[in-house]
Amino acid sequence: MLAALLGLICVATSGVILIALHFLPTGLDPIRYAVSDYGWTAYHVGYRAMVVLQGVGAILIAVGLGQETDAQALGWLYVYGAVRALISGFMTDREPEGMFSLTRTGRIHVLLAGTAFASIAVAASHLDWSGKPDVLAPLGWLVTATAIATATALVVKPIRRAALGLIERLFYAASIVWLIVVAASVV
Repeated sequence: MLAALLGLICVATSGVILIALHFLPTGLDPIRYAVSDYGWTAYHVGYRAMVVLQGVGAILIAVGLGQETDAQALGWLYVYGAVRALISGFMTDREPEGMFSLTRTGRIHVLLAGTAFASIAVAASHLDWSGKPDVLAPLGWLVTATAIATATALVVKPIRRAALGLIERLFYAASIVWLIVVAASVV
């Protein structure tokens, strides 16, 4: 129970930091720019803290689920937590022209981000245990749908230019809410 509570606090704090980043003078349009673009602004420390807290929080929630429930598919939540924490060391490139223009660090960031998005989507749609709250099923599928929408926006250039930031923020919101509800159900 303690691990899940600490995980809940970490994830909730990461959500507060994410919201706070939107009120800082970053010059980023949240409709267009990805959340990871905060990593190349003067407020990169906030972005790094956010992803580390999400990663540590997810791992603690997985530990809590493993201790307090008969949860299955916890490995995906551990993967998500590990790559979220790791991504703090690999910032995205500033406005790259495309995948082939990415630096080594930018390519690692994309690989870690893709792994994070996929692993939380699989965890959210497959994690199961006795007494799991009914609300987690639709929330889990919302995480999955918004992860797919974000991947689509990254690949389809007109969508990327028009609304990547908005779509990705919906994914972040769904993922953070899902994690909080999972943790709260164990606490």
